[in-house]
Amino acid sequence: MEESVTYQKIKDEGRIEGRIQEARDTIIFLGKEKWGEPPAEVRTLVEGIRDLARLKKLQARLLKVNSWQAFLAQTETPEEE
Repeated sequence: MEESVTYQKIKDEGRIEGRIQEARDTIIFLGKEKWGEPPAEVRTLVEGIRDLARLKKLQARLLKVNSWQAFLAQTETPEEE
């Protein structure tokens, strides 16, 4: 079973989904440490992102902005899409 293509695909998909969720959790955790509880719109936005590269960019943005509002404003700009 461990060698089947289907099993490996499921395993890989689970790994990727785990990395995506970890990236989301990191954004929320670090932002909470920096600015307190995030607004619901930030949580909704972050939880809706399924692109790991975009989530990594958002993690880096946490270091450059000074509030959840600034984070959210810059996140909604088309240049990051």
